[in-house]
Amino acid sequence: MKLLYTTTKDKQEAKGIAKELLKEKLIACANIHEIESVYEWKAEKDNNEQAKTEIKEETEAVLIAKTTDDLVYEAMEKVKSMHNYECPCILILPVETANKEYVEWVNSVVK
Repeated sequence: MKLLYTTTKDKQEAKGIAKELLKEKLIACANIHEIESVYEWKAEKDNNEQAKTEIKEETEAVLIAKTTDDLVYEAMEKVKSMHNYECPCILILPVETANKEYVEWVNSVVK
């Protein structure tokens, strides 16, 4: 089993991605949480046209989706194709241990 983690611009985008992944049976379920993110990103170019970076603070939504080893990369590509960000954070996290009943349920729900 794997967890697919991504941040999105808001809960609406996260829900849209989650619903599409569920519809295509690429995931068994998803959790969505609002978070505050602080990160360095490209700033507007100055008069000398030099690229700079700045510290940004944003409210985002985290989407954590549960899926299988076999489907996680397909799910990741689907997330990437739907994502609003130029450079989305999409992480695949291994699940070291999970209760047997839950793993069986995940396997029964996805394609």
